[in-house]
Amino acid sequence: MISEILTFSGVAAGIIVMPGADLAVVLRNALASRRAGLATAIGIVCGLALHTALAAAGLAALLVTSDLLFTALKLVGAGYLLYLGGKALAACVRGPRPAPPSQEVREETSAPGAVGGGTATVVAEKTGLRPFLLQGFITNAANPKAPVLFLSLMPQFIPRGAPFVPMTLSLSAIVIVCGLLWFPLVAMAAASAGRFLASPRAGRLIEGVIGVVLMFLAVMLLMESAV
Repeated sequence: MISEILTFSGVAAGIIVMPGADLAVVLRNALASRRAGLATAIGIVCGLALHTALAAAGLAALLVTSDLLFTALKLVGAGYLLYLGGKALAACVRGPRPAPPSQEVREETSAPGAVGGGTATVVAEKTGLRPFLLQGFITNAANPKAPVLFLSLMPQFIPRGAPFVPMTLSLSAIVIVCGLLWFPLVAMAAASAGRFLASPRAGRLIEGVIGVVLMFLAVMLLMESAV
């Protein structure tokens, strides 16, 4: 059983660190604000917890057997990625939006980790971190391939005769721990790198690159099939 757990840990870590929409969204928000990046990372981990819980309960099998459900979730996920990519490209074109002088908002454009004028930092100060938490959660939760992947992956690492539910929950916990280690680490590293990318020109370039990446990932998601 120990060997199965260790092997699954390596596989889960590889899946988590694989570049994708989750990574792109964390990078975009973390380059503007460390707190926004960390909130996005926690939202993604919450999405992972949802996927693994569905896989443990067997509900993810519905995505395999129901083309309609899979397609609906795929359209939601791709649409949201297109929305985020569009926002990033719009920020690239127009540049950062400074906060109005009359607002009592502490803009941290000169603080470490602020890129392209600190737009996300201003939003975080005005509305709190909930929008970034939801952004991370929706980005991950609306990916229909994730629960299908975990549903097909987990049973392969459950030894014959082992209690299914406790073992599945243990494997799910490994996925969540990998996410908790990786995405906040990415957010912290990106926020630190933001010190060297604090010019508006660099910020607009980053927004443009991430916007294109998110658009590409949306198109790739639309081309995915359930099997």
